Amino acid sequence: QHPAPKPKRGRPPQYPEALILALWLFRQLHDLSYRATQALFHDLGKPVPDFSTLHYRIAHLSEERLLAFQRWLAERALHGNTPELLLVDGTGFGFNSPFHQQWRRGAEIRKVQSHIRVVAVVAVVPNGERVVVGVRLGEPYADERRLWRSWREEEGASWGWEGCYVVGDALYGMEVRGLRWVYQQGWTPVFRVGDSLWRGVRHTVRVRARRDYEAHRAVSERRYWVESLFGSLKGLCGSYCRERLEGMARRAVLGRMLLWNVGVVRCWMLWGGGG
Repeated sequence: QHPAPKPKRGRPPQYPEALILALWLFRQLHDLSYRATQALFHDLGKPVPDFSTLHYRIAHLSEERLLAFQRWLAERALHGNTPELLLVDGTGFGFNSPFHQQWRRGAEIRKVQSHIRVVAVVAVVPNGERVVVGVRLGEPYADERRLWRSWREEEGASWGWEGCYVVGDALYGMEVRGLRWVYQQGWTPVFRVGDSLWRGVRHTVRVRARRDYEAHRAVSERRYWVESLFGSLKGLCGSYCRERLEGMARRAVLGRMLLWNVGVVRCWMLWGGGG
């Protein structure tokens, strides 16, 4: 439905992009090496690219193309439903030095810069199904508010939803610009807004957000749904990637986030509903 852009130089690709994406997602799902992925499908008699070609094709998939694929999956996973709740939270996936990081704790682990920061926006539809509608990647220890702002400015308003609750932790309640944007969309922010060390809440937008948080405290308790989503993905695929380079690790992490929507779409295709 969305043909890949034709290359400006070189020969036309021998294998379609859909096959490359399928192999890449299968590799992330089972945490396989490139060689193991090729060998598995080769033993089944399927015409697949060798491991070097697969690596080359994935390395040349732009993040913009992958994010467009993520949006396409999210639209089909929502199946025309308007979400009643948006959950915003961040997590991290390690790469390059998993064994080195396992024994470091506290301040020591901050010296290890090999991990990808992820902020996900998860829509919850009335039947309780969760769909990842936004993913933004950052460098190690990136500010989650900056990644959340990137999704808002590039994609958030284009969905056209109304009457959503937006739930996140107290970090997102610190940014006046973000709270104001949520109100402009006709949504209700449910972020805990606390006093600073030296002064109380003064800005009118934050005062309003604090009142909304107190009025909808029961809604804020559903924030664990996005944390359980991260836990499910890490339990399925692992919290570390096999990749050595940051660029490939970013693609791998994005692939793991895409897997959630693949599962939701598959449920709709098999049973005509989420599950």
